[in-house]
Parts: sequence; C-alpha cells; structure tokens
Amino acid sequence: MLEFFLKQAVFDGEVMLDLVRNITIKQRLIAAFAVIILMTLVMSSIQFFSVAKLGDIVDKMHRHPLTVTRASALAYANVLKAGLFVREAVNTTSSAASRSRAVRDLNNTQALIR
Repeated sequence: MLEFFLKQAVFDGEVMLDLVRNITIKQRLIAAFAVIILMTLVMSSIQFFSVAKLGDIVDKMHRHPLTVTRASALAYANVLKAGLFVREAVNTTSSAASRSRAVRDLNNTQALIR
C-alpha cells in the first residue's frame, strides 16, 4: 500500500477511488477500530478534566457555607464573651484586679470582633 502512494505523483479522483477500492477488509477494520480507540481516548480525557473541575466546584460549594457559618458562630461567641467581660468589669463586688483583667480581656475581644 505504501508503494502505491509512492508511485502515484498526482492524486486525482480516480486514484482516490482506486485507493479506497484496494483497501482490504482487514485494513478497513483496523482503521475503524483505531478511529474508535482514538475517539474513546479523546472523550475519556475530556471527561477526566471535567470531573476534576466538577470536584473543585463541589468542594468550593461545600466549604463556602461552612466557612460563613463558622465565622458567624465565632463572631457571636466573641460578642457573648464581650458581654461577660462587661458584666465582670462593672460588677462592684469584684476585686480591682479582676475588673482590670476583665477590661483588658474586653479590649482584646473588641479587637477580634472588629
């Protein structure tokens, strides 16, 4: 078959038809199978990258609400801690040391809330 290509200098319509007619069934089956394998490999690689991208999107969707929920829970906890420190700071029965510690902790908590 390679010799046929080398002998022909000009490819016109008849030469191409002769080429198609001269291909054996074995060669046609091998070519068809090779085309199917090639298409399968192309589609598999496309699917592989699509699934990887989908995995990244699902992971991002899963992390985003949990990140927001965790941040809001931490902010709420810090607000509650600040309330406790305010109560300790204004408590007249507490010692001066515990009140000054409560004021210091309140300032640290305010820095976290902002």
